[in-house]
Amino acid sequence: SNNKQASNNKQASNNKQASIQPTTSTMFRRMFGKKTESTVSKSSAVAASPASLQATIVELHDFIATQEKREEFLHKRMQSVMETAEKRTAMGDKKGTISILELKNTIESEIDTINETKIILQSLVINLESAAQDADTLVTLERCIRKLSEKEKS
Repeated sequence: SNNKQASNNKQASNNKQASIQPTTSTMFRRMFGKKTESTVSKSSAVAASPASLQATIVELHDFIATQEKREEFLHKRMQSVMETAEKRTAMGDKKGTISILELKNTIESEIDTINETKIILQSLVINLESAAQDADTLVTLERCIRKLSEKEKS
């Protein structure tokens, strides 16, 4: 019976997380811009043909730009939090200042996470660009081999 309760608790928490997910993405779209129809069509085109490296690279660049917007927003928010902390310190409100500084630490950790994500995305872009270059090189080599074999036949 304890296992059933634990299983039910896990399902309930998963359902809560699933219901939170769309709200969070909606919030980010409102804050950092909604997807345009062209972006949506690009996303579906990438899903339809995963071999399209260029479309994937463009999508990654768009996502990096979104991350940079989030980072800029968080820097502005941290600036306002620091100004509030300075005001609270001047008023002698130590508890308020401490809670504000805890919020600042949370924002800093979010910024660090964004920076790590951007580094990963940028390395993915570099790897995909390298793969695209390699694919172009292989196509050129195959074309050269075909031309040489045609020349030998004639």
